[in-house]
Amino acid sequence: MKLAVSSVLFALLGSQFGPQVVANVASDAINHITDSLNMHNAAVNSDINAIPAVEARVRRDQTPASNKPTMDEEPLTEIEERGRKRHGCYFAGDFYRKGTERELDNGHCRCKRNGKWVCEFEAPECHYKGNDYEEGSWVKCEGGRDCRKWTKCKCKDGELTDCKAPIKKCNYNEERHDSGGWVHCQGKDCHKWLKCKCDNGKLTNCKDAPKKCDYDGARYDIGDWIKCEGSDCQDWIKCKCEHGKLIDCKEPPKKCYYDGSVHDNNDWVECEDRDCRQWTKCKCKDGKLKDCKEAPKMCHYDGEDYDNNDWVGCQGGDCKEWTKCKCHDGELTDCKDPPQSCYYRRSEYSDGDWVHCRRRDCREWSKCKCNDGEFKNCKDPIERPSRYNRPYKGWGRD
Repeated sequence: MKLAVSSVLFALLGSQFGPQVVANVASDAINHITDSLNMHNAAVNSDINAIPAVEARVRRDQTPASNKPTMDEEPLTEIEERGRKRHGCYFAGDFYRKGTERELDNGHCRCKRNGKWVCEFEAPECHYKGNDYEEGSWVKCEGGRDCRKWTKCKCKDGELTDCKAPIKKCNYNEERHDSGGWVHCQGKDCHKWLKCKCDNGKLTNCKDAPKKCDYDGARYDIGDWIKCEGSDCQDWIKCKCEHGKLIDCKEPPKKCYYDGSVHDNNDWVECEDRDCRQWTKCKCKDGKLKDCKEAPKMCHYDGEDYDNNDWVGCQGGDCKEWTKCKCHDGELTDCKDPPQSCYYRRSEYSDGDWVHCRRRDCREWSKCKCNDGEFKNCKDPIERPSRYNRPYKGWGRD
C-alpha cells in the first residue's frame, strides 16, 4: 500500500538532524511526499555517475509523452528541481541518487529521477482481545458486551470499522425465536394470525388466520366436511369449509327409474319379466343400474324347460337312478335316489305298498307300509273272539 505520509518523514528529520534542519527542509519534504502519490513507482537502478550528461539529456528528451508531467501536476519545488537536474533527490540537505531506498520502521521510500521521493508503508494491524488482525480482515466479537453492540468489524488502518450490528431474536409467549424462523401463534392470537416470521426482533409477514364456516347454527373449522340439511340436500350432500366459505360441494346422487318405480341411490332393484333372464337384481348408483347379478340359467330335460330352483321329476330309465332333481343355474342338482323295495316272507313289495302280517307277526302288527325298503306306519294287531270265548289275536297259524 503506497501512501504519502509527510508527518512520518517530518518526525524522522527532527529525530536525526534537530529542529533547525527541520525548519529549513519542512516545506520541501512535505511537497515531496504529497506529490509521490501521483507518480510512477518504477525504480531506476542504474548509477547516475556512469551515464554522461549528454546521454542523460537525450534519454530525458526521449521520454514518452504519457510519462511527461502534465499541466495538472503540481510544479516541482526548488529543491526538487535541483534534485531532478542531478537525477536524484535531496533529503535533510544531503543528495541521494535515483533509485536510492531509505528504510523506515513501517515501510521504505525510494528516490525518483524527477527529484521526488515515493514512499510505501505497511498498513497497521488491529489489536483485539490479545490477538492481531491484518488489514482488511474481519474481526468477530468475543462474548461480553461487545457482542451486544456488534457481531464483526473490519480491520482498516489499525481500527475496527464497518461493524455489523447483532441480529435480534424475537420474544413471544415467553420463548425466544431466531431471526428468519417462523413463529406460530398461541391462544387468542390464532384468531388473528397463524404464523409470523421473526425479522431482527420483529414479527413480520404474518399469515392471517383462516375463517371458520357457520352453517345451520353450527360452526365448523377449516378443512371440515359439512353435511347438508333440509332442502339443501337437493343441491348438494356435503361441502368443505375453506376460509369461511363452502367449497368442493358434492352433488346428491341421482335416483333410478325402473319399470314405473323410483329407487333411491344404493337400493337393490329386482328384475321384472324378461329382464330376469339376464339379471336378477342390480344396484342403483347415481341414476344407473350397476353391479347387476346375472340370472341363473334354465334347465332343459326331456324336451321341457325348467326355471331355476324348480324340481325336475325323472322320466323313463332315469327313475332307476333318481326320482327328482333340483334345477340350479342350468344344472340338475340335489337329486333324490329312487326308493328301495321291501322284502317280506320271500315276497317283494314296491315302495308305498301295504304289507299284511303273517302268522306270529300278526300278534305285533297287522300291516305296515313299505317306505324306501323299510316297514313304517305299522298298525296294531286286530283282536277277534275265539270259539271258546277267549280273546284271540292275529291271523294264521303258528
